[in-house]
Amino acid sequence: DEISDAMPLIFLHDCQRQFQNAHKLFGVNNITKIIKNFNPPKKDIVMLTILFQSDTQANDPVGCCYRIIQELPHQIEYSQTELELVFISLPYAKHRLLINSRKTGDVSFANERIWL
Repeated sequence: DEISDAMPLIFLHDCQRQFQNAHKLFGVNNITKIIKNFNPPKKDIVMLTILFQSDTQANDPVGCCYRIIQELPHQIEYSQTELELVFISLPYAKHRLLINSRKTGDVSFANERIWL
C-alpha cells in the first residue's frame, strides 16, 4: 500500500483528520515526493510541517499560515513585555521573601543570596 509505505508512523488511526487535511492540500503522491528527498530526522520535521500547514489551511482557508506569521510579532512583543514585568517584580519578591523568612525565624534565606 502506497500510503502505509510512505508514511508508516505519521498517520495513525487516531489522526484521520490530519491525514485528510494533508491529502486534500498536498495529495499523497506529492507528500511522498516531498519526504523521499530527506533523511529520517528531517523527514519527521518535514511531515510535521506538512501536517501543520494542512491543518492550518483547513482551520483558516483564507489566512492560513500567513495570518499566524502576521500575528507572531504581536505575540513576541506581548511576551517580552510580560518578561520585563517579571524582571521588575523580582527584587520585590526577593525582598518579601527575605522579610518573611526573618519574621518566621527561618534564617536559611537570610544568610544566602536569593536567586529566583
